This record gives sequence, C-alpha cells and structure tokens, in this order.
Amino acid sequence: MTRVWKRRGLAELRRNTWWFIDDSPSMIRLIPYKEVERPGGTHEWVPQKPRKPQEFRLIPGGANVSDGIEPMEGADISKWLYHLVGQHDCEMEIGDTWVWKNIQYRIIALLPEVNWERRAIVTTYGKAPPENVPPWLPKIRAAQGVSHYPKKPVAPWSTP
Repeated sequence: MTRVWKRRGLAELRRNTWWFIDDSPSMIRLIPYKEVERPGGTHEWVPQKPRKPQEFRLIPGGANVSDGIEPMEGADISKWLYHLVGQHDCEMEIGDTWVWKNIQYRIIALLPEVNWERRAIVTTYGKAPPENVPPWLPKIRAAQGVSHYPKKPVAPWSTP
C-alpha cells in the first residue's frame, strides 16, 4: 500500500512542477563548459556542444540568496541571483551558461536533488537589473541607499 502511495505522490509532485514551470516558462539552451589544461599549467574554460533547448522557470532571488554589490576594479557591479527550476530529468550542471539580451547567466550551484524537480542557483552581473527582475526589487534597493539602480521599474512591469 505504501509503495502505491509513494508512486502516486511522486507523480503528483512531478505534475505540480510541470504546472509551476508552465505558468511562466523560459526556453533555455544551456551551454556546458569544460576545464582544459593549457601549456604552462594554466586552465581555461572551453564551451562545449550546447544542450538541447529545455523549459525552465527563472525565479529572481530566493531563500537565503540576495543580490549584492561587488567591488570590481574601480567600479561597483551588482550581482543578481536567481533560482532555475527544471523538470526532474532536465540536463544542467555547474558552469553551464546561456545568454539572453546580451546578458550572460551562469549556474553556480545545484541544490540537492529530489525526484520531482531540479534546481540551480544562477548569477549574472551588471549595473542595472535585467528585465526579469521584479518591480519591487529596485524600490527596496533605493530604500537601502543604493543609488545606481534605475529609479523606475524596468519594462514589462512598468505601468502607464
């Protein structure tokens, strides 16, 4: 009896993940990178053959993950973090990247695996938030005294 319930429960969880992703899907073609040793003992990350396009859901921020400002040679650059949610059988690895609107996204961590979904932590850098940042985030940053964020939310959340 318990095995039947476990199978039914797993099927329900996988169906719920599919519905969750389908509510706001992003078709993403991840590009894996492989570390290659070069002469002299240095290493280089070389792009590999892109994976097949897959549907994911990209969620800004997340539990215990926040955006921050990182000092880079003479400039402060904002670091934006996301959760990437995929089906239980999706292909993703640490170091995979994709580019959208000239912004590169990189998987920096995989969350512990469960049998109904896969999650990863994704990061990107830039002075202004990418367009898929929720409208309340720039307002929170402005209230914290961070001045280089846009004063108005970025479209498509802008209201007339």
